[in-house]
Amino acid sequence: MNIQSIGVPGTSSPKRFIYANLKPFQCPKCGRHFGRQDVLGRHLRLHARNDDSEDQQLGLQGSPNDPVSAQATLSSISTDRATFSQPTDPLRPHNFAESNALLESGNLLEWLMSDIDRASVVPLPLLDFPPGMSTGIDTFSYPHSDLETEAYEAPGNTALNQIYRMIDDLSKRLNSDIHSSGFTSTFLDSCLQEFFTRILPNFPVIHKQTFSPQKTIPPLLLNMVALGSLFVCEKDSVEKGEMLWRLGHTTAATSWQTLIEIRGPWDSCDGIQLVLTALLGQTYALVSKNPDFRTTASVFHGLGFYWARSSGMYSVQDVLSKGRPNVDMSEREKDTLWKTWAASEVQRRAILGHYILDGLISQASGSPASARHLINSLGTACSDAAFSAETADEWIIEINRSEQPQIPVSEAFVRIFTNEYGANPLRLSRLSTFVIIEGLQSLVSDLHEIRGPVFGTVSQEQIVQAMLNIYQGNIISPSAQSEGQDLPTLLRWHSVFIEITAPSILIYRCLCNRYQLPQVLGGIHAKSRLEDIDLNQWVMKQDAFKAVLHAISITRLLEHLPLSQVYMIHVPTAIFTSVMVLATVCILNRNVIEIPEKHTWIDIWKGSPIPRTDQTSSSNASELTDMFGCPEHIEQTKSTTVNLLEMMNSLHVILTTVASKWGTSTQMGDIIGRLVVIAREKHNPVNSSNV
Repeated sequence: MNIQSIGVPGTSSPKRFIYANLKPFQCPKCGRHFGRQDVLGRHLRLHARNDDSEDQQLGLQGSPNDPVSAQATLSSISTDRATFSQPTDPLRPHNFAESNALLESGNLLEWLMSDIDRASVVPLPLLDFPPGMSTGIDTFSYPHSDLETEAYEAPGNTALNQIYRMIDDLSKRLNSDIHSSGFTSTFLDSCLQEFFTRILPNFPVIHKQTFSPQKTIPPLLLNMVALGSLFVCEKDSVEKGEMLWRLGHTTAATSWQTLIEIRGPWDSCDGIQLVLTALLGQTYALVSKNPDFRTTASVFHGLGFYWARSSGMYSVQDVLSKGRPNVDMSEREKDTLWKTWAASEVQRRAILGHYILDGLISQASGSPASARHLINSLGTACSDAAFSAETADEWIIEINRSEQPQIPVSEAFVRIFTNEYGANPLRLSRLSTFVIIEGLQSLVSDLHEIRGPVFGTVSQEQIVQAMLNIYQGNIISPSAQSEGQDLPTLLRWHSVFIEITAPSILIYRCLCNRYQLPQVLGGIHAKSRLEDIDLNQWVMKQDAFKAVLHAISITRLLEHLPLSQVYMIHVPTAIFTSVMVLATVCILNRNVIEIPEKHTWIDIWKGSPIPRTDQTSSSNASELTDMFGCPEHIEQTKSTTVNLLEMMNSLHVILTTVASKWGTSTQMGDIIGRLVVIAREKHNPVNSSNV
């Protein structure tokens, strides 16, 4: 059918057709209206599948070997509010095994990718336009218009038609790539299971126990599958993951006005799944080996905050305001309360996850943060034990056992900046601790942007005090250990302290300029006062001494990091940050140095520095004194010798083996390998020439 033949009542122009928010095609089963007949056809096929599934007591009907298309359910999302805005059976106990059955039966493939042989393009959900807007697009074809028509069209309409042609071309290319890539249900199942096994435990922003693929928007599923594809040992799995990410990103970027109105079955507001889509999509882009993807993460990482505020997500419902649950409640009441609570906690964690990502992207790009972390009004996340409870009964036990008050993050910052915080620290989950640390990282990024007097900034001394408070109260204290604060948290803490001494991305750029290395990392290049840093002078300063101590600590921590925690998204950054410091000192000063055998970070950062008056080296001077001008740190303690080149080699091995699943690790490894060669040539030129 030529959709241009469908006129709008009351108009004489056939060009004012269905895109003027008129939806002439009605579903005979549910009564919903659609703007295109092909969309209605796909919607009717979903009805047929649901009818078959009810008869067979199974999930969605599908075949693992069906041809694939990357846009099944998006075509069935109408421009009205989503059909699953209310639970179909709110009191039925959820069994996650049912979700697994969906994944293992090939139905996920059907859910995400169907009808590719029946359509020449992947129809992006761009069916809503303001009244009276004309597009001139035939079904599954480029918009055609003769020269006479174009001559009388308004300039805006001409530009709009050009945009439609571009979108249509993109859709066709995506469709062609996906069709020729041989996606199977086994691959998609494996990717999603890897996401739940590798990603989610280290970045708990989705509630696995109540998660339902059938009630999840396809762009979110695509990003989950893309992240999981990084850990699937299958040929071309990474390339397939990138393809799925492109499709999910394109869908979210072009149809967010529709997706933001979708509400999950237990959600208290719209848009939560869209914000999660942005979070996981930008996470994938940040760790991708594709520099264009990483730039995309830098450009789009503020959208999640905008969508969250537009949807009212910052007002999280307090499900437990009327009292704590108890085990004597009926099973139906417990299940309902658990799912409602889980939805509100996911709403909170979806936004908190963006604050974490904001700090990581800020460091990686060398740009200021996108959000003001100190005024975050959201409450802190619940305990990890309560969020990971497998059943409603386990959740009731853990939620009643938890002593964590979910105070606003802004209030948590106020307390953490006080000198008295160590005497009465907050009980924070691991996720909340990361939120605080990334908030402090955002303040560090602000400091690096300052070129003169600025009103309202937090001083470096205040940031250092807050970092030490977090260390004492929320990382190494016994109560913190009971809440799961562990080595990955400490890794990130050390990385932020290195950033206080100097931005690692700018050290990297200086090394690139000095030794003609390719600048393939860092996203968008940000202008900063430290771009002209004199590395020869920096390696002689106390800041370099402190940075080396933190880099050495990161190296030693990585040797004890459990394999399951290597997959946290900040681990490659911690390794790369450490190598930038070690390589700079090793190449521009010396390879073997002495450091205190035992030290406390309070002494390192709060001790009174003794200024160095003699800038020349003395043969009798302490090696540490000669290098950093910091004799006070080793005068009253034993020292130990550290070989920086060996540590660089160790970090290179870790990055290219256990941490290699992150795409960005490959490029980081190449840079580190070249710096190792440069350092070896300087300190052992004979052996280097024989290699």
